[in-house]
Amino acid sequence: MKLTSKLFVALCLCLALCLAVPALLPVNLGIETTARAESKVKLNKSTVTLCVGETLQLKLKNADGKVKWSSSSKKVATVSKKGVVAAKKAGKAKITATLNGKRYSCFVIVKNGIVASATKVSLKAGKKKDVKVTLEGYDEVAVAWDRADVVSCAFTGGWKGKTITLRIKALDKGTAKVKLTNKKTKDTVTIKVTVK
Repeated sequence: MKLTSKLFVALCLCLALCLAVPALLPVNLGIETTARAESKVKLNKSTVTLCVGETLQLKLKNADGKVKWSSSSKKVATVSKKGVVAAKKAGKAKITATLNGKRYSCFVIVKNGIVASATKVSLKAGKKKDVKVTLEGYDEVAVAWDRADVVSCAFTGGWKGKTITLRIKALDKGTAKVKLTNKKTKDTVTIKVTVK
């Protein structure tokens, strides 16, 4: 009789475990399957900043089917049939990849093809200031200033990658504007210099 009771209890425990385990498994598997399905298809970039003249390869990961690409502003950035984005003009554009009726977007910010580390400089007469000038894609840059009696400018140190150093020397009190131009893209940046 005692043996039968113990056997009965053991069978009840086994039955309880058999009922509990299958009830838990589908819930966990369902969550994992849903998560994988939701993250399966996506763009390799969601936001990107480019300079005029630069290009970027966008890819729709795990895409199964033909992808159609489009740009909200072709004047700012274009996109090829293969997802290659080309920055055309300073501004913002949304690049969209369409697959099986669903859209996936990447926001593109395009800046000018020339950037200076400082656009306002204040100096005392006789002092110098070095400004880093970066060009995207091209190493042709022109510099001009409107007050030769206030400042003088010269590039120094040569190119280091896409960057070159502009040395501004303060000559006399006053204000001057130093204009830098990317010869290829025609983009410009102006540095306002104040000599005290």
